[in-house]
Amino acid sequence: MEFSDPNLLQAASTGDVQHLEQLLATYQPSEWLEATVQNLLITGSWECQLQVIQFLFNKYKPNVIPEEAIRAAIYSGSIPLFSEFLLRDPSIINLRLDRRSTPLVVACIARKPIEFLRYLLEQGADPNRGPEDSMPLPIECIGTFYQDPAAVDLLMQYGAVLSKDSNALESAERRGNTQVLNRLRTYYTTATSGETVSARVYG
Repeated sequence: MEFSDPNLLQAASTGDVQHLEQLLATYQPSEWLEATVQNLLITGSWECQLQVIQFLFNKYKPNVIPEEAIRAAIYSGSIPLFSEFLLRDPSIINLRLDRRSTPLVVACIARKPIEFLRYLLEQGADPNRGPEDSMPLPIECIGTFYQDPAAVDLLMQYGAVLSKDSNALESAERRGNTQVLNRLRTYYTTATSGETVSARVYG
C-alpha cells in the first residue's frame, strides 16, 4: 500500500479508527509510514474527524505536522480539533501559513465563529503584525468579512491596534458592513502625527 491508498483515505475520512489501525498495522517501519500518517492527518482534518487525529498523533507521533492539515483544522472552526494540533506544537498558533498569513488571519478570512477567534487569541494568537509582514491585519479582515461588530470588540480587547494607514475602515465601508464600520469608527481616533492608535475597549 502507498500513502495514497484509497482504503486508508476512506477510513480516515469516515472516522473508522479501528479499520484505519488494522490497515496501518500492515506497514513495516519505512519511509512510507511518515508520509502516510501526514496524508491521513490532512484527510482527517478536512473531514473534521477528531478521533482519527487523536489516534494518529498518539500512536504514530509524526515528525512533521503538514501545513495543509493545520489549515484544514482552522477551516473546520472546531476548537477540539485545532487544540489537538496546538497540544503537539504550541508554536502553530502564530505559524506563517504559506509565508503570508497566520491561523488568526485564515480564520478571519474564512468567517469562522467569534468563539473560535476568541480561542485563538486566548492561546496567544497575535492580533497585529510586525512591519516586516506582508499579510493583512486581522482587524482589516474583520472589516472585510464580518458583519457582527462583536468581532471588532474581541480583537481590540486582545490588543489589536488601528493605524493611520489601516485599511480596516475602508474595507468595511466598501463591503457595506455598516455595523462593523461604525464600531471601528468608535475605536478609531484620527492620528494627525501618524502614530499608531490603540483605542479603549468599547463599552
